[in-house]
Amino acid sequence: MNRRVQILRAGTVTTGLSTKTGPLAPYGPPQRAAREDVGSDEKAQAATVYGEVSARFTLRSTEFTRTITAKDTLREGGRVFRIIGLREVGRSAFLEITASARTDL
Repeated sequence: MNRRVQILRAGTVTTGLSTKTGPLAPYGPPQRAAREDVGSDEKAQAATVYGEVSARFTLRSTEFTRTITAKDTLREGGRVFRIIGLREVGRSAFLEITASARTDL
């Protein structure tokens, strides 16, 4: 576990008339994790070509890490990853997060 990751969560902003999703903010303390790159892609969308990298992060399963959901995001090495999936590994000793990030941002 040679990486430091920060989980980010969007809060909610109440304007009096409605509730909106707010900006991303750090959620909990930074966590140690192992990272394994699982693929990279180039995609074309709306006449724009961009790159994307997918990675698998393994964190120790703790009371805090078990509260992470697919609505959260993960920051590692200056890049923000969108969480795609979560699963418990090894008799619930570890949490595996599959995530992707754009490489052109």
